[in-house]
Formats: sequence, C-alpha cells, structure tokens
Amino acid sequence: MTPAASRSVADCARCCAIPQQVDRDDPQIREEIAFPELDGLVTVVEARDEGSSSADSTTRLLQCPDCGTCYLFTHYREEGERWDDPKCHQASLRRYTPLAAIGFLERLAGDPRDALPRPLGQMVKAFVEGSGPPATRVAQAGRDALVAKATRAVAGLRAGYDAVLDDLSRVLRMGAPNGHIQRYAVEARFDESVRRQDWEGLRRELLGHGDPVVRVTAAGLVIGIGTGDAPVTDLVHVGAGVREFLAAQVRKASRRGELFDVLLEVAGGERRAFLRFDHGYGTSRYVEWDVRDIALYYLRVLGGKGAALAARLGDLEDILRREPLLIRSVCEVLRTLAGQPKNDLTPVVPTLIVLLRKRHRAYEEVAKALEEVAARRGYDLVPALPVVAGLFTKGPDARKGAGWLLKYLAEERGLGPAILAEFDRRGMREKPRFVSDPYFQMVLKACGVAS
Repeated sequence: MTPAASRSVADCARCCAIPQQVDRDDPQIREEIAFPELDGLVTVVEARDEGSSSADSTTRLLQCPDCGTCYLFTHYREEGERWDDPKCHQASLRRYTPLAAIGFLERLAGDPRDALPRPLGQMVKAFVEGSGPPATRVAQAGRDALVAKATRAVAGLRAGYDAVLDDLSRVLRMGAPNGHIQRYAVEARFDESVRRQDWEGLRRELLGHGDPVVRVTAAGLVIGIGTGDAPVTDLVHVGAGVREFLAAQVRKASRRGELFDVLLEVAGGERRAFLRFDHGYGTSRYVEWDVRDIALYYLRVLGGKGAALAARLGDLEDILRREPLLIRSVCEVLRTLAGQPKNDLTPVVPTLIVLLRKRHRAYEEVAKALEEVAARRGYDLVPALPVVAGLFTKGPDARKGAGWLLKYLAEERGLGPAILAEFDRRGMREKPRFVSDPYFQMVLKACGVAS
C-alpha cells in the first residue's frame, strides 16, 4: 500500500466504480482503445514484452492512490508480419489481489522469462493459429531501473499487506458495496488461506460464510483452479504452487464431501441470491445469475471429474421436485453423472417421468436426461411412452426433446412398434399439426415409416 493509501477499498469511490475485470478490443486495429477506468490510477511499474517480434505488448501494474488497490493492465497489438496474418488489438484491466501483485513484482525482479502474464490478445491469436502462445520476455532496455522499482514496490506492498487483508476480512463481515468489491475481497482472503495452506481457515471464513454468493465464489475458486476448469485467462494469473495445492484438495474424498455440502446447501436453499456479472465489458451490461444455478454448475464439474456425487442423488432429486427454475441445471448434472458407467441413477427416473407431466420450461433437458440416465442403461421406458408422446402437444422444446428420445428408443431399443401404437392410440398420425412437425417425422422414420 502506498504511504498515502489509508482508505478502505469499500469506501473508495474510484475503485468501487471499476469492475473486477474489463476486456476491450479493436478488431480493425485503427485506433487506440479507450480505457476511462485507468483515470486516476498510478503506474507502479511498466514492462514491455519482447517475446514476440511482430507484436507490441505492454504490461503495467497500477495502484489506486487513495486505497492502494492494485490493478494489472495489459495492452496487446499484433498487426502480423504478412498481410494475411491474424491481427489483434486488445486491452484488459483486472483487479489484482495483494498477493498476486506481490508475486508479479517478485517475478519482475527475478527471471525476466515468463515474468509477465500472457495478455488475452496473445492467447486469442495463438488459439486462432492453433499454436501455443510464446513465452513472455521482459525487454532488456531499462531493466535495471525496472528491477529497482519492483523491489521497492514489493517492500511497500508487504508493509501494508496485513492491514489490507484485515480490511478485506471486515468487508466480508460487514458487507461489500457491490459484487465486484465482494469478489475482490473473497479472492484476496482466498489467496491468503491458500498461501498458508490453511484449509480450515478457508472453510471457516469463506465456505462457511453466511452469504451464499461468498460460499459459491470460494467453492468455485477451489474447483475451478483445482480441476483446471477455470478459464485460461484466469489460470495464467495463478501460480503453480496454488494449482498443486488445490488440485490435491479436490482429489481428497473428505474435501469433495465438504464442497458437495456447500454447493448442495446453496442449490437447495430457500434463499435466492444473485451474482451480478458483466462479462468484463464494464458497468453497462450486468447479468444476474442465480447462485443456485452456479452451485449446480460446479457440482457438474466435480461429477465430471469422477467425484462420487451419485451418492447424493437424493439431494438432487429433492431439488428437482421443489424448484422448477432449477430443473434444467439439475438435469445437466444428471447427464454428466450418467456419462460414468459406475453411476446408477435409475432411482431418479420416476421423478423425471413425473416432470414430463408438469408445466415448466425444461422439457428438452428432462427428455435428454431420461435418454442418458435411463434409456442408455436399459431401463424399461415402455410405461413412459404415453407421457413422452404427449410432449408433442406442447411447445417446440418439448417436441424436440420427445423427438430425439423416441428416435433413440426406436433405433437402439427396438421400441418402434410400441411408439407407433401409442401414436395411433392418440390418432396423432392422422392430424396435420403432428404430421407436419419435423421431429414427429424424424420419429416416424426411425420407426420405419416412410414419409
């Protein structure tokens, strides 16, 4: 923290107006990218990357003069060596935790190779070209002065580190002014717990927090980093030691059980809370995400990595019965679990069949779950054919889900005659609204009926 920086980030008007991360680009590479969020921030160090001969890449560590909060700004401009080379012009700003800022400065003062996080624009270009991004390399010009600045800045950040962490702990207890500052406080306290390899502290302060947004954010950091599911744009800012520690935690059955408890408690809770996310565009495109959906997403990630989530099938089934808004997300979890042969999910099949009779907006997802959870496991779905056929009387998503499920049952399970018998019992093959439906025609073809 700078000597003048004594204000809490929660009371800093400048930082409260800056999103946690902002990404902007100029596809035409014709003008500079406007970044008003930089106004008033002080440059601590600036380094140019010489890792690419055809690109101009600059990284700056910035600091708020009022509260000392740090930001990493990267600007990447690639016009290519040939006229047909992919071009890229991109700039990013992300709020850096105190520990991330200290680590960045220490790398700058040490080995210049790969000291700079790869800018988003460089990774986009590598993806387009189908290659790996080149190693970063700090320019030699002015390197001695850069090392001296980085060394002094590290000392300043270390001197104020405990005070900043205490303040962010207070922010989490008392409430943050907005979601961006809350996320920053969670990440900073999370970093400190991981640095000390203090899982108990992490569980007590973050995973056990009273706010479901804090709980899900912390669980998401553990799972995203520990499994590698987090976006690569986030992982490039995470040290190898952090990834190894969290990967080891996620592999432990006891830790996975704790994460299951947190995520299922949030997903099945009566309280609805929303994570406000703006996709990195600034403050004008906010989208509210129900944290219960986010909790179910992370359950799906764990389930996809082989975690024994099938043992908690009763909790998932209870959510299916109680909350129509979460049917789609729970079905996605079930489909992920069904992809592992060892998981027996047939106890939930009756509930899925019941859901096909109720009014909601996730008929297609329920039908897909029935196919993967039941039909592909040899479960007898003949008694459910009247319910599935009845989906053709509902909306387009319901017809689509019914079409693909019945097609599978006809082609792979030999139920074509039973399906046709059900259609005829309802008189569906005589009614134009069914005959003209492409999904209905798809089922008839699968049953061996020429169009």
